[in-house]
Amino acid sequence: MRRARKTEALLIGAGGPHRILASAEKPFEMIGQPPLNERTGRRGWDGDAAKRAVGWKTTTPVTVQERVEAVADLVVDEAVACQAVVDLLKRREMAFVAMRDTDAHYMVNEIQFEQSDEDDDLDGEHRELLAAEADNSS
Repeated sequence: MRRARKTEALLIGAGGPHRILASAEKPFEMIGQPPLNERTGRRGWDGDAAKRAVGWKTTTPVTVQERVEAVADLVVDEAVACQAVVDLLKRREMAFVAMRDTDAHYMVNEIQFEQSDEDDDLDGEHRELLAAEADNSS
């Protein structure tokens, strides 16, 4: 028990990435195996690498998933999200990739059918209004 407290104190006292890595299940094993920094070509820990290793949200998104999560955080407002999706789908490659995703393709088709039904209902209401106007003018 005393050794565990000493170990924890050493890690927390180190600060920076080591403080983050202290929350890992096996911090010393993790610290001994630093990741490769693709920008510098060297192995070492920085704050984002440590956060990535323990599963925390990074400060600077690098991976595709981290970037997607950062974008999702930016478009929490439905109006902003809708406009962003519309703008992105105007890019041919984006639309192509989106339609290859089974869930996205299914959702778009489902909404198209719903809108078609609503348009049919509106057309029926419009015809009724025109007929009523025609009867009133006669």
